[in-house]
Amino acid sequence: MAQSIALFHLLCLLFLVFGFLLTGPVTYFHLIAIPAVILHWWMNNNQCILTQLQKKYEVKDKNQEETLEGNFTRDLFLKLGIELSDQQLMVVIYLVMALSWTLSLFKIL
Repeated sequence: MAQSIALFHLLCLLFLVFGFLLTGPVTYFHLIAIPAVILHWWMNNNQCILTQLQKKYEVKDKNQEETLEGNFTRDLFLKLGIELSDQQLMVVIYLVMALSWTLSLFKIL
């Protein structure tokens, strides 16, 4: 189950980062999705529900003690050999989201 959530999470991340490349009504959905995700993070103590679910099911799959620590994006960067502090990670995430959103906005204007 954790792998299914991770795949869905990756697809969502790819859409949020590269959604500006798509055309048609998807562009409008992209413009709504980014602020909605950011609002969700703010309302959930800067955590993503998909990361929380993934970690919860990883624990069940591996029969380990439950911890919700971890960050999906941080884990992706670590797989690429890039280690970022919490502050650096947040700056990168918000800059990429702002750039992607802005590109979608310019596309429809």
